Amino acid sequence: MVPTPSVGRPASDRAPTSTSPRPQGIGSPNPPHRPGAGGFQIETLHAILFIACNTGGVTISDSLRELVVTGALDGADRLSESAIAARLGVSRTPVREALQRLESEGLVFAQGRGVRIRRRSPAELRDVYEARAALDGFAAARLAERQRAGRLAPATLAELDELAEQTDAATRSGDLAVATARNRRFHERIAELAGNPVITLALRRYWDQIQVSTRAELAAPARVRAVQDEHAGLLAAIRSGEPERAATLAQAHALATAAITTTTAPEEHA
Repeated sequence: MVPTPSVGRPASDRAPTSTSPRPQGIGSPNPPHRPGAGGFQIETLHAILFIACNTGGVTISDSLRELVVTGALDGADRLSESAIAARLGVSRTPVREALQRLESEGLVFAQGRGVRIRRRSPAELRDVYEARAALDGFAAARLAERQRAGRLAPATLAELDELAEQTDAATRSGDLAVATARNRRFHERIAELAGNPVITLALRRYWDQIQVSTRAELAAPARVRAVQDEHAGLLAAIRSGEPERAATLAQAHALATAAITTTTAPEEHA
């Protein structure tokens, strides 16, 4: 996921820029695993420091969201606004605003002067998946309608084919991080091409909540082959301009994934 540029965001929420090298612990094959102060681990502090070194014009909230969603902060028992502010060299106010934004998005919950990452219960995850399924179905139907009307370029369909192939290749190679990112991009791209920005924004929030609560949806043995087949079927329905079939397949795909992930989701939640 590419962090959203800070257009229209207050300057206080923007992370400081730096040309410092990428700190160890982000993408490092052997990140340190030593306890740190304030409920943090050393790799968590390096992840926070990464914001200051690499975000440029991206806001602190966008950067923290990226770290939470991708699991870079999973080692932290609690995210302290004072510790984050100290690592970034900023006041606590923009950090507090960033954490409040993430809380409003359902990714963290308040605890003392900081937050904890919110992981949904199986029942809560099912609710999120059902909402996602409904919007996925609408977006797929809209895209099939555009194809039937001759308003989809061949290059657009080729782009979706490539994303599906990248998802399958990464899944089979065991690269779960890449597989998850490509799979998410595949579905987000369908929503974007459907042309309804409200649905696209809502789906991004649902995806964030899903990723925080489960990281192995594509790795489940029963889903590896099924995901590829379901993507192929969905693309075939879009390519042939069949809105109802595309909607049905998109919804079934999301709910099939829900059936796997909600049986193993953690019970911890706010």
